Amino acid sequence: MSTNVRGAVFLSQELACRWISAGVEGNILNISSGSQFKPGWTAYQISKNAMEAATRGMAAMLIDHGIVVNAIAPGPISGPMLGIDHSDIAKSDNPTGRAVTPSEVAQWSRFLVSDLGRYAVGSTFAITGGNAFFQWERQERWTA
Repeated sequence: MSTNVRGAVFLSQELACRWISAGVEGNILNISSGSQFKPGWTAYQISKNAMEAATRGMAAMLIDHGIVVNAIAPGPISGPMLGIDHSDIAKSDNPTGRAVTPSEVAQWSRFLVSDLGRYAVGSTFAITGGNAFFQWERQERWTA
């Protein structure tokens, strides 16, 4: 909770106070996780659920000051930390059959803090390849 919620909230509050005092408008982008879409059973899932609530709350409080708050919630990211190769279908349990790449997360982040992303307010964007919303058990899929 300290790392995933308190740190982000306190940093955002400090930044927002400074921006408001200086008349600065900008974007705050919180980093959550695809785990926030799962029931809050583990401390990690609970903390990421809290990050979504904090994102919505900060967005509501700060939009009148021209400060836009959103979040991204990536699923497993390919790379050495998780030992997942970009195309490793066996370790990527989602409809796309692959993990998200660090570059894709960076591109989504860049979009959301750009002028184009300023109309989305208090939103959390699931960058999960679909596994945030579907319980995928590699079953026979519908075909036409």
